[in-house]
Amino acid sequence: MDYGRRLGTLLLSTIAEVRRLPDIAMGFNGNIFLKHKHSVIDATSLMGIFSLDLSEPVGLYAIADDDEINKLLTQLTKEGYNLEVTI
Repeated sequence: MDYGRRLGTLLLSTIAEVRRLPDIAMGFNGNIFLKHKHSVIDATSLMGIFSLDLSEPVGLYAIADDDEINKLLTQLTKEGYNLEVTI
């Protein structure tokens, strides 16, 4: 399966951040995936996010055009997510 481009890592340090992320992902014109070790989940899935080991940063991947990716990264940064961009 193609998880798209690796955008960086995301540290979800609060329950509020975890709860907001699926809403952000659902408003995104593309697909967002989170990856930790061998687990990959769709970022629109709250249960999927909680199934990951959130004590460590997770990989952030997206399938979308560059404009949408830039909008996503801007929104995550604006909302205070601990994001390390690697693209």
